[in-house]
Amino acid sequence: MFAYPCGFVNAYMAVGVYQHQIIVRLPKESQSTALQIAGVHHLEPMPGRATKDHVVLPPRICSTPKTLVAWFRQAVDSAINFRPRSLAVAAANLAL
Repeated sequence: MFAYPCGFVNAYMAVGVYQHQIIVRLPKESQSTALQIAGVHHLEPMPGRATKDHVVLPPRICSTPKTLVAWFRQAVDSAINFRPRSLAVAAANLAL
């Protein structure tokens, strides 16, 4: 995302880096749980333009490998359940 490293599953971004932040794409149920943790918030790549599916993990979660892997696993498991996009459609969306 925005030339930062990220991981895709079925052509959907599941995890990534934005500036100095680690982001994960979570289902709605997991988002509400995550947003109750201090420091977790929706990704806002432009002021006033928060994303609805991606949340930013705070540094204390990112510095604990086991915890970070658990959040990554939730994001990947969620993306596995999405209907696969065709690679052509995914490439066109990334080019926008």
